[in-house]
This record gives sequence, structure tokens and C-alpha cells, in this order.
Amino acid sequence: MDCVVATGNHPRQSDLVGRHQGHVPFPAAGCRSSHRAFTLVELLVVISIVVLLTGILMPSLSRARAASERMSCANNMRQVGCAIHSYLEDNRDRLPTLSQASGNNPRYSEGMALTTSDGQLCDGLGLLLRCAPLGGHLSDARALYCPCHRGDHPYDRYASRIGGMFFDGDSGDVCYGNYQYRSHRDPANGNLIRDPMRSDRVILTDGLRTRVDFSHITGTNRLFGDTHVDWRADVDRSIVNQIPVASMLVEPPNLYGSIWKVIEGNGMIR
Repeated sequence: MDCVVATGNHPRQSDLVGRHQGHVPFPAAGCRSSHRAFTLVELLVVISIVVLLTGILMPSLSRARAASERMSCANNMRQVGCAIHSYLEDNRDRLPTLSQASGNNPRYSEGMALTTSDGQLCDGLGLLLRCAPLGGHLSDARALYCPCHRGDHPYDRYASRIGGMFFDGDSGDVCYGNYQYRSHRDPANGNLIRDPMRSDRVILTDGLRTRVDFSHITGTNRLFGDTHVDWRADVDRSIVNQIPVASMLVEPPNLYGSIWKVIEGNGMIR
């Protein structure tokens, strides 16, 4: 039924009263509202489009995030490389000592360790944090932690002990970083590394202590002796398949020598 509209130019008295009192008159019965709600079909179509677009965009966003984290990791490694060079200048070109890689039964798996096995003293890359007159060659301990790490050794776990200039030696637990330090002794032959600044010698990679420490999963950034960093893809899993699933009390002979040889190889580089 059509609305009945008053004719003429003069408003009705009831309209004037309503406006005077601040009320808007209701539309007459039978008038159609100008507002229209979504139908169920239209709503389902919109939801389907959003789900489809999300499915298309998510892989791209994941790749972008991985690339960003890889770049941040590479920047961390460059900082560590500069700190190692500073250490070399103050220590007659000798790399920081990793005590657990010394002796008759070296444990190269402990290349991620920043303290000795009792947690009381600095060891390995941990020496970069406290052996310069102003507190350390490496100003920020967070450079020793990869943004991609999803394992048991995040920075927050050790921040109270290594976040400042000096280690707090009260705890008996070992502090770990996320990067695998080759150590002052070459895992390939057990000899002291005499020429650490070589441009073809890898000094640092992703963690190799256990598979979960291999943060990037599909490969690793590599820090070389001249501080340049590149990416070593592991598309055939020739690296990760050699890494122990869990930490070992007894390290098989030549295990890490074999891993480092594969890492230092030039195949699969992307």
C-alpha cells in the first residue's frame, strides 16, 4: 500500500508538534525502509572470498617473514664477526678458546656454549662479552641469538646472566647462544686454527648441537673469516640429517668434522 502524503505546502500540526518536542515522526505504515541487510548467500560469498585471499597471501607473507629473519640473522653474524676480529687484534690472532673442544675427548657439539660446563666462567663466544677493558668486544649479547630460533635456548632464558657487561656466575647451568662456533680447534682435524681470517673459512653457522637448534631448517647463514656472510641452502638435507636429534654425552669421533666439511662445501648455495 502506498504512503499517503499530505498535499499542499503547509505542514500538519502533528508534525510541527513532534519537531518542536525534538521527535522525528515514524514513517507511515506500509512505507518501505531504505536499509537492506545482507542475505545469507551474500555473507557466505564474502567469507569465501576472504578465505581464498588469505590462502593465496599466507605463503607470500611467510616467505617475506623468513627472508626478513634471515637478513636479521646475517646482520647478527656480521656483528659477531667484527667482535671476533677485535678479539684477534687483542690476542695475537688467536680465536676465543672453547674449553670443551680441548683435551683428549673434544666436544665440538658445545660450540653454542657461552660458558664453561659448570656455568661459572665465560667460554667460546662468551669471551667476546667480557674480555675488553670496557666490558666486551661484543656490546649486545642479543647478537648471539637468531630471530628464527624456536628451540630451548632463547635470549630471554639467559638475559639475566648475559644481558649486561659481565656474566653472573652464580648458576651452575651452561648458557647457550644460537650460533655454532667452529672453535679455536678445527673439528675437521683437531688442529689449532692458525689463519682464522681466511675468506674461505666458515667460522659461524646455525646451531648444530641438536636438530632443533638448526634454526632456519632449510639451510644456514655462514660467517666467514673476513666477516662476509652468505646463505648455504640444505635442500638435500645433507647437513640436518647428520645433526644429532638430542644432545649427546659421548660425541662420535669425526661427526662434527664431517658436518663442517659439508657446510663449507660450495654446493647448494642460494
